[in-house]
Amino acid sequence: MSAPAADDGLEAPRPTVDDRPTTGLPAVDDALGRLADLGQRPVSEHHGELAAAHETLHAELESPSGSPEGH
Repeated sequence: MSAPAADDGLEAPRPTVDDRPTTGLPAVDDALGRLADLGQRPVSEHHGELAAAHETLHAELESPSGSPEGH
C-alpha cells in the first residue's frame, strides 16, 4: 500500500467553460456554470447564487419550451 500523496498546496485544475457539459438550454448552462464557480466566491455570496440557480432551474423545469428538442 502506498502512502497518501503529500499536500503540495496545488489545487486540481478547475474546469473551463469549454470543459463543462452543456444541456442545450442557455439559462441552465449559465446557472450550472455559476454553481461550478461558487468555490471561488466568498461564502457570503453563496446563498444568493444558490437561490438564483434554484429559481432559474425551477423556471426552466416549468417552462413548456424548457426542452432543447422543443417538446
